Amino acid sequence: MKKNRLTSLIVLLVAVFTFSSCLDSDSESSWDYANYMTVVDYDYMGTPSELRPDFSPYIFTPINPEVLKLYNKEEESKGYLKRGFIVVKLVEGEDFSQKDKTRYDVKIVGIENVLNVKNMQKPELVEGSNALYQFGPKEQFWGDNGYINVAFYPTYERGKGEELDIDDFDLFLDKVSDDNKTLLLRFNHSIPQVKEPINYERLVLTSFTLPSRGQIQSEFPNLEFFGSTNDSIRVKVTALGPNERELESSEFNIKLTY
Repeated sequence: MKKNRLTSLIVLLVAVFTFSSCLDSDSESSWDYANYMTVVDYDYMGTPSELRPDFSPYIFTPINPEVLKLYNKEEESKGYLKRGFIVVKLVEGEDFSQKDKTRYDVKIVGIENVLNVKNMQKPELVEGSNALYQFGPKEQFWGDNGYINVAFYPTYERGKGEELDIDDFDLFLDKVSDDNKTLLLRFNHSIPQVKEPINYERLVLTSFTLPSRGQIQSEFPNLEFFGSTNDSIRVKVTALGPNERELESSEFNIKLTY
């Protein structure tokens, strides 16, 4: 049963892979770079043409973008991956030691984790929604490339692990701290509270599209921005935990890209 629940959630997170990771821990030459990345550009055929790693100046052009396709259980194409932990190998002639170079042609050799991506918006069901078990560690909360990432352990109804759906989780703008220094985001499991909650034993990581700087400033005009171009904010994520307890992530900084 444990394996089935895990498989069910992976399918909900990533659809069905048509390939497997080629990462070989015994051969350093099989890969050159690995990180969470965002697909940020497409060619005229709708094929991904650019990958941007989080917190990195690199821009990668994949020579095999077809491996980024996602499929459902019936092997029907469901578009392309938007964010994930991607492992790449530089093509022949490319070298990270080249001074001031940031664009590289690469071959994708593995995808270790595909992140579900959802717009940040307030759901209809907030009061009376289902509680989380707990948040993940502080290093699993970050924001870059126009996305914010949340790590958590959900709960589900006893005997109904197969109904756990990553799309039932929402993130939305909530309020600012009393000193106006920190933006508080609310993470919500947008289903009614289950009667016999079971704690899911594996950490789940998901991504949400960040709102624009203008939208945040419009809703919270007194929120403090900082940084050399005044484009960064401090963020915390809160959620409902067990026994009506409030969960709160560690504070982290986000630099808004637009």
